[in-house]
Amino acid sequence: MKIVLNAGDGDFSLSARAFELYSALRMQQQLPTQWTEKLLEGGVRSFRPHCLRELDRADSDLIAVVEKLGLDAGGPDVQFHVLDVPDGAAWKIRDVCGIEYAEINGKPMM
Repeated sequence: MKIVLNAGDGDFSLSARAFELYSALRMQQQLPTQWTEKLLEGGVRSFRPHCLRELDRADSDLIAVVEKLGLDAGGPDVQFHVLDVPDGAAWKIRDVCGIEYAEINGKPMM
């Protein structure tokens, strides 16, 4: 399994290009209601979601966007990277001063 972490010190956010790509991948599925309301208000380019920390970091669409765009996937001061997690492992995302790391089976991993 793969998960997305932010190794930068910016808030977990997608660039406008990444958000558009992510949205396109998710259009066959239901976007969270608060996203839909914001998109209808001002469009993708003016939308700065505050709920991105709530994204499932193992979401295959999110992983695809980050792998495709690399460093261009993140918003300001965001440095996404994809971490492989062994299948069946217990994991949590932790952060120190905003820089994220994964705790896998109780052990910190970067």
